[in-house]
Amino acid sequence: MQELRTRCGPSFLNRIDEVVIFRPLGRQDLDRIVDIQLDHLRKRLSDRRIGLDVTSAAKALLAREGTTPRSARGRSSGPCKRLVQDPARPEAASSASFKDGDTVTVDAEGDHLVFRRSVTAEIVG
Repeated sequence: MQELRTRCGPSFLNRIDEVVIFRPLGRQDLDRIVDIQLDHLRKRLSDRRIGLDVTSAAKALLAREGTTPRSARGRSSGPCKRLVQDPARPEAASSASFKDGDTVTVDAEGDHLVFRRSVTAEIVG
């Protein structure tokens, strides 16, 4: 509040009904945002019977590279959502590369996400 009083004049502050002050997002907050976005992606992939396994290294990379404190406060989580959902990324295989019943494992190598396909064996009777 002191920062507002220093930067804004009293006539401006008198016109504001309410001030909400947010604390900076911590590591746990960013990890939770990544988990929420991955859950949305899992639901979309489940329609095609595609599983998704994400390593802790990949989650850490998504939290570090895909979320900024400013964007994470918004409704869409900005960069994190784009990182998780953007199928056009060069290192992500196109939807044609994954087939019904596959499992996709996402890992991190350096500063890049790596996508690996595991084929689920079909039982022929």
